[in-house]
Amino acid sequence: MRLQIASDLHLEFHENREYIKLNPLKVEGDILLLAGDIATLRNLGLYRDFFDFAADNYRHTYWVLGNHEYYNSDMANKSGAFREAIRPNVTMLNNCTIRLENIRLHFTTLWSDISASKAWNIERGLMDFHLIKFEGQRLSVEQYNRMHAESIAFLHSAFQGNRKEDEKHIIVTHHLPTFQNYPAKYLGSPLNEAFATNLDEFIESCGADY
Repeated sequence: MRLQIASDLHLEFHENREYIKLNPLKVEGDILLLAGDIATLRNLGLYRDFFDFAADNYRHTYWVLGNHEYYNSDMANKSGAFREAIRPNVTMLNNCTIRLENIRLHFTTLWSDISASKAWNIERGLMDFHLIKFEGQRLSVEQYNRMHAESIAFLHSAFQGNRKEDEKHIIVTHHLPTFQNYPAKYLGSPLNEAFATNLDEFIESCGADY
């Protein structure tokens, strides 16, 4: 079984939708993992061609949501742990584990941990806090951090208990779990905590293979 990953296609933009129609994903796996910022939830009908392609060309597609999926919508309608089929073999999910043969796939948006010292700049400089609502109110740093804490709790619970020797564990997130290999041109940006969190210690200790 071969796994293929794609992310940040941003099909909410017309030019990207046109590009992917002319240049579809090169099918290189049995399972397609979509790691967020694929398309907005508000207008799923716009992306029918893409998800039909995924359904026709992969045994199964798993789509963990990114932050852009929630733009111009209320994310309280689809947050926390959930799993929803948008095609018989295309699944949108978050904070869920899927077992495929001897592989356990752990999916979480992850979000990030925004410190109080960076909150003011991030809340004003990141479009998430202007274009996403939660229960009718603009998304706040406090809610953002709560969702990150929920993701971390999910990951810790996913790695509790005995592990079979022949089992592989793969974590699929949208937000970055490390600042290693972070783009050099952004180092020092006051917005960095909105995109990544230093989870190096967890990565080293949890036992995930990828």
